[in-house]
Amino acid sequence: MKREELTGDWWLPSAPERQVAGTLSYEPDGYPELKLRGALSDGKESKDRLVVLGRTGDGPVTAEIDFQTNLARGFSYGVETVHQSFAVRLAIVGAHLPGSSDRRYSQISLDLTGIWPWTGWHGPTGRGSTPGEVTITYSRPPELIADLEWGRVRLFGTHSESYKGWARASLEVGARFLCERAEAAPMEAWLAEVVGPLRDFLSIATDRASQVVEIGVILPDEHAYGRVIYSATHVDLPPHPALPFDFPFTAVSIADEFGSVLGRWFELRRRQGRALALYLSTQYRASDLAETRFLNVAGAAEAYHRRTTGPRAVPEGHKQRVDRIVAALASTDLARRDRALVRWRLRKGDEPTLESRLTEMARRCENVLQPSLGDPAAFGKRVAAARNLMVHSDPSHLAGLPDGRTIIDMFEDVGLVFLVCLYQDLGFQDDTIKTMLRRTERWRFLEYRKRAWFGEPTAVLREEP
Repeated sequence: MKREELTGDWWLPSAPERQVAGTLSYEPDGYPELKLRGALSDGKESKDRLVVLGRTGDGPVTAEIDFQTNLARGFSYGVETVHQSFAVRLAIVGAHLPGSSDRRYSQISLDLTGIWPWTGWHGPTGRGSTPGEVTITYSRPPELIADLEWGRVRLFGTHSESYKGWARASLEVGARFLCERAEAAPMEAWLAEVVGPLRDFLSIATDRASQVVEIGVILPDEHAYGRVIYSATHVDLPPHPALPFDFPFTAVSIADEFGSVLGRWFELRRRQGRALALYLSTQYRASDLAETRFLNVAGAAEAYHRRTTGPRAVPEGHKQRVDRIVAALASTDLARRDRALVRWRLRKGDEPTLESRLTEMARRCENVLQPSLGDPAAFGKRVAAARNLMVHSDPSHLAGLPDGRTIIDMFEDVGLVFLVCLYQDLGFQDDTIKTMLRRTERWRFLEYRKRAWFGEPTAVLREEP
């Protein structure tokens, strides 16, 4: 989301005669704020969840207020001055929508950083047809469509022409998602159920952070177009642009399965939301400390495995073992509530450990990541031991804490395991996943780590029993 500053007159729908000058501003690392040179009302109504209308140089604006942030009164040359400020939950530029029923939308368009190179579509081409003449040709690519449970997502190409005097002309091409719902929904629902998942999908598909650039809305009268200002997630964008051949997969490479891949993604996002949030935090906040990123990706892997396998049936033998232990305690002086505590602690004694979860996930990835990953059991043990030491031990007694290079190595390995399992669940086969990953900077770093840091991977991948 870009920086915004909209200056004009503002009023409450219930008091259009009382208009106050002010500015709606937004900084990418903050939240939208409406600052007024006066008070909207002298009434006692709540200043939370108000709707404020405005007339600005960019057109009409509807601002949904979250809460009042400041109300300052003073006197200057004997005249009272009032300044009022509000935190804005979101704003629609392009229309006045005072009623809640007006602020329900059936269609939005979504522009994301990196979406055009991710498509894999061809841009304009130019050639000289005659001396002194250049012809630029651009054919809009065919749309890709995914029919989902809540509606439809279309990936389509965009283009715009601009002219500067008689000597300069330009053609700019791009791509957007156009999303349609069977039933209109408020913008909060769009952000949580569509915008966030599609941003995360692009980040997974390109293996690099993506950010919302602009959200457009088709307004209720179906003839007007507005755009949304809201406090978007601010991410650490990669310092250099990537090209389609750097991505695990592009829209072109999954064109025949676009609908099914996107459908599986939305289902995964629904079930694995917390695990994906932990994993993507390592992309969206790449500047975080290596230890923080490692702990987040380890937590992501644990959460992903837990949601993938679901609750496990307790073996009958384990129940009998707990009953025997508690029965033996009945003949001692142990209080009844203490025996109940023992039973409660032992009841989950067969819960898989972090080590076993990581080992199982690593085994899923053997066809893709071996021999670089090494023995899955040793991998699970190494990562779990480091994570447990960092989380549970006294910070002043961290004997055996891995050094920075080892933490980065484990972070990257767990990230690869997580990605491979995710790609498998999106429907990709192991051979395809290996080809996908070999195109990425992550894979090139993998080879560098294992060869330059630790030497060539050993040929013996696991100990013999």
